[in-house]
Amino acid sequence: MPWTHLVNHAEVLAVHAAYVGFGKILYFGGDEHDASRNALHQFNATRLFDCNSLKVTAAPSPGFDAFCAGHAFLGTANQVQFLVAGGTMEFSETAAGLHHKHFAGLRDSAVYSSPSFITPSTGGWSWNAAASMNEGLMAAPPVVPNPDHNLTGGRWYPTLMTLANGSVIAFSGHPGTSDRFHNNDIPRCSQLTRAAWGNGDSWRPIATAQHGRITRAIPCPCIRGCTYFRPETSSAPARSAKRQ
Repeated sequence: MPWTHLVNHAEVLAVHAAYVGFGKILYFGGDEHDASRNALHQFNATRLFDCNSLKVTAAPSPGFDAFCAGHAFLGTANQVQFLVAGGTMEFSETAAGLHHKHFAGLRDSAVYSSPSFITPSTGGWSWNAAASMNEGLMAAPPVVPNPDHNLTGGRWYPTLMTLANGSVIAFSGHPGTSDRFHNNDIPRCSQLTRAAWGNGDSWRPIATAQHGRITRAIPCPCIRGCTYFRPETSSAPARSAKRQ
């Protein structure tokens, strides 16, 4: 099938995209790489593309700036559920102290759900807020002016990976403006209540850490044997993974 060029058809900057069933592609851009939109919290830039009609329709956006977030599919049955986590807290030029010239990352996450494949006429095509990712270690003044523990942790442009049991691991990403480190090196595994994200869900570490650095793997219900990403700053040995 040849390419069809649809001039100015996207309507928004499609930084992220995913097929969400029913012949539709969800795409979104958060602040669309616009610092002023980030500062004004104007990040309603999400669309649905119909692969059959080639029509684009406006769609709701997550309740945070998902520009440069990470995403992965959840292991749900009879429905597409698409997890988006992290994003842009602040642009690199406006971040102060240690994180100046670096994009600061958010702790937020949300799930986009399609309708059920069994009853497609009801529900779906909407976002639900999910648990925030974990806080990190706070920097001290004057390394960061007026640090706030709520602005630690977070992940700008993380990698999210779906596991065989439907959980998701978040790796890496630049943390928030008050974090002590330049990278979020501690992998976290989502703990799902598959039917209702935000109701008892959480992000759990799959390695112990000291001073923000991995020391050893710990048992985790996400994967048996516990695999974790070993950053260059970690002295911990790599571990092999076994599916649960």
